[in-house]
Amino acid sequence: MPHKRVHDLFIKKIESYRDRFELGQSIESELHEVLSKWLINHIQHDDADYVGAVKENMMGIIKEKEKKTGKNWFARFFS
Repeated sequence: MPHKRVHDLFIKKIESYRDRFELGQSIESELHEVLSKWLINHIQHDDADYVGAVKENMMGIIKEKEKKTGKNWFARFFS
């Protein structure tokens, strides 16, 4: 399943909790459990798959900025 689809499904699930809350239902403990499990599992497993791509993209952005400014990241702190 595409990563964005996983996020979209999670948002729908959270919206259903909001709807239940607005109807006066007690959702606190259930929501806490869902959020705790989902966030930990999602970050450790699904998001971890993207670390390499994100780092590579960020390095490209940094190098492009260095070309434009003529400064590397270290020199920016001391100029």
